[in-house]
Formats: sequence, structure tokens, C-alpha cells
Amino acid sequence: MEDPCSGVENLKTKISCYKDLAESRLDLSICDKISPEGNLDVTKESCIRIVAIKKNDPSICNKITDAEKKKGCVSDVNILGREQ
Repeated sequence: MEDPCSGVENLKTKISCYKDLAESRLDLSICDKISPEGNLDVTKESCIRIVAIKKNDPSICNKITDAEKKKGCVSDVNILGREQ
């Protein structure tokens, strides 16, 4: 599948692009392209959380390693996932 974010030069913009792409395609694998540096507002964990909420699937949160963030993700899915 085409990667519309690969040509983006600015790292912060590229990371935001990947987050938006993962959300629109509901594709968790796109979150793996988010590097830890460059954009403190968008992390791999926040990308995983967004996809989990959009798919209404709390099991996706298990990909988050930080225990508190994982717990928050599951809670968010249970609350916000129903609204999708």
C-alpha cells in the first residue's frame, strides 16, 4: 500500500501524518513507523490508543508496554469506543 507520509521531510509533521494515516486506515502496523523522537504530542502509544478506540478493541492496548498508559488505553476504549 502506498505510504503518503514517506516523502514528508519535517519529522514532527511526518509523525503526525503516520498517526492520522493509522487512524483513517485503522491499521495498527502504521503506528510502528512513529519514532520516539520528533513529536512529543504524538507517540507510538498514543497512536495505538487511537486505533484501539476507533476499532473498539481493548486488546489492542496490550501493545502498550507502560502499565499506566495501557490501563488508561483500556479505560478509554471502554468509554469512548462505545461512542464510535
